[in-house]
Amino acid sequence: VQLKKFGGGDVDFLEFMISVWNVCTCRVDSLSNFAFDMYDLDSDGELSVPEIEHMVWEFFGKGGGGRCLEDATKYAEQRGGAMKLGVH
Repeated sequence: VQLKKFGGGDVDFLEFMISVWNVCTCRVDSLSNFAFDMYDLDSDGELSVPEIEHMVWEFFGKGGGGRCLEDATKYAEQRGGAMKLGVH
């Protein structure tokens, strides 16, 4: 998904609304793949503990989301130190 295709770095209101529309009208599986890919920074198909930390900090702010971060890293560590898309 490319947010800014034309112009010089600023996102105008129409581009913003088109992007919001694209995300809001995605099927759940497409949206989960999109979200997963956003945080799979090294594109290895897994979310490592540092990638999970990055994701939680973006959602809650640095130092926020303590319980969520604990639960997510515990879940990942029980599965070999990472989360994979579609694996529960």
